[in-house]
Amino acid sequence: MEKYQLRGWFTFQISGTDTVVFLDNLIPLDLQNLPQNIFSPSMFLNPKGKIRSIFYLIKLNSNKIRLITTAEYKANLVEDLLKYNINVDIKLEDLTDEVGVLNCRLIRQSSEEIHDEYFPIVHSMEVFLGWEEKSEAEVNFDLSLYLLKKNKPAIRNLLDINPIEAGFSDEINLDKGCFLGQEPLARMVNRGKPRYKRYTLITNTLMTVLDENQGVLISKYQITNDEILLDLLLKDKTVNSMEGSESFKLELVGTYPTLRSEKLFP
Repeated sequence: MEKYQLRGWFTFQISGTDTVVFLDNLIPLDLQNLPQNIFSPSMFLNPKGKIRSIFYLIKLNSNKIRLITTAEYKANLVEDLLKYNINVDIKLEDLTDEVGVLNCRLIRQSSEEIHDEYFPIVHSMEVFLGWEEKSEAEVNFDLSLYLLKKNKPAIRNLLDINPIEAGFSDEINLDKGCFLGQEPLARMVNRGKPRYKRYTLITNTLMTVLDENQGVLISKYQITNDEILLDLLLKDKTVNSMEGSESFKLELVGTYPTLRSEKLFP
């Protein structure tokens, strides 16, 4: 088991007899059928089906759910939780100070569905105290970069992005009943297709700035002295032109395609 610290994350709790029904009516994840004590990514969407906030949640029991998110999404998450807290039996709490620094445990799970890969379990009531815990947990850990290296969608820099284009199709259940932003997503799935697909690209230079006809640069990471990992939303024609250069190959790995450079740019 690998163990890391997640600093700069915020923990919220929803409790009360209406907890599951309240949140299930707002988010695309099927909370009614979600097992307890399993961490899952989910999100609040706006009426156009674009991301307002992303978070990881865990259903502790039928009356208690915890959410963790980053500073990027905190304000929107709190705003939406308060906005829709009308005539329901729930209590909203900010437990960030009580929980302390979150501990990310990366546990190897075995099943055909996940191909025995590492998945993040991003919650712990353990509080790291002082410098004594440094031997047990790495402090400088970037969960987003870790997920991208494992071909899993990271949650950074996705405000106002379509969640299907961002690689979160597995976290969207269009058959569960109504939720915020459902209709635009249903139209995309049933009548059209996403404008973009999400890719990671490893290269040794930052690409020319993409315009809206090519794609969107979400994030960039310096992974070695010579290599940069780019988290991208790209249109098919952009990918086709890249592959035509014979410098890249397309791999259908994980939850979204990954564009890997067979050789670095000169």
